[in-house]
Amino acid sequence: MHGPAPMLPPAREESVRALESASIELVGQIVGSSNETFLVRLGGSAPEADVDDRAEEADEDGSGSFADLAPRNQVHAVYKPELGERPLHDFPPGLFRRERAAHVLARHLGWDLVPPTIIREDGPLGIGSLQLFEHHDPTENYFTAYLRAARAGGPGRRATPVVLEAFGDPTDLSLFAGDVDGASGRADSFDADPVDEQEPAEEGLQRAHGSAGPPASGPPGDVLSWLRRLAVFDVLANNADRKAGHVLHGHDGRLWAIDHGLSFAEELKLRTVIWDFAGDALGDETLEVLWTVIDEVPDEITELLHPVEVRALRGRARWLAAVGELPGDPTGMRLPWPLI
Repeated sequence: MHGPAPMLPPAREESVRALESASIELVGQIVGSSNETFLVRLGGSAPEADVDDRAEEADEDGSGSFADLAPRNQVHAVYKPELGERPLHDFPPGLFRRERAAHVLARHLGWDLVPPTIIREDGPLGIGSLQLFEHHDPTENYFTAYLRAARAGGPGRRATPVVLEAFGDPTDLSLFAGDVDGASGRADSFDADPVDEQEPAEEGLQRAHGSAGPPASGPPGDVLSWLRRLAVFDVLANNADRKAGHVLHGHDGRLWAIDHGLSFAEELKLRTVIWDFAGDALGDETLEVLWTVIDEVPDEITELLHPVEVRALRGRARWLAAVGELPGDPTGMRLPWPLI
């Protein structure tokens, strides 16, 4: 339901504050992106004594290894400068503003889908978007999340994603468990916590309950509800590039949606892999959320988009509310490429 944004845990608040004001240090370029995208480190490392104190506290209360303390000690973000944008004939320069608009829209709806994203003018390459980096499993994506939830008994769901029915064995998760870090728009070569240092999956899920979003491997109904909500969001935002790899399975135990630079066009440009909820009724809660956009688009969004794009956003919300269900793709052509 639409309402105030969820309260953030203390470590998350520290990360968001770093995003807004900490110094920005380039770590490296993220390969596989159509525009120049960089991994950056925010601020310096915490004082050694502070790290030692926190590690001692973790040992005393059994809260885990140093990997659990790293996000509090060092924060990473994804930096997309305007200077690195490839010219497009159907989107004006300034795609970074659409990254910020997507986050603002998700928070306005009360849906914590998109990692915190802001605009910084003091980046190493000038103005651009800065999005909190979510440490994640690069072998996971929309297809694996949907397949796993559907296999586990998701209520009334088909076992195979619509866009994968042409595969010989589309239920084989190994098709998508490989080197997808480039296609997902994320790098796997920076100094992140090694996978083998992460907590057991069950413990991660327990910690994820009560967080702002559903656990990525939680009850099938919860995962599918999150994915359905993302499908609604993409129609609203007119996302022209929802690849499977733009859905992350975070090490925090929940799902995240990234890469929204090709969104909010006036003309319908929806291209997505999420067609598995076509015909699903939106429900009263979603309809109530849509009316918050129909009534008024937040000023933060109107300042980021062209007036005709703001009117189109309201129009899509109005259309969705009138139809009352998620649309399908009778052409079979509204797909991004590559799919992952």
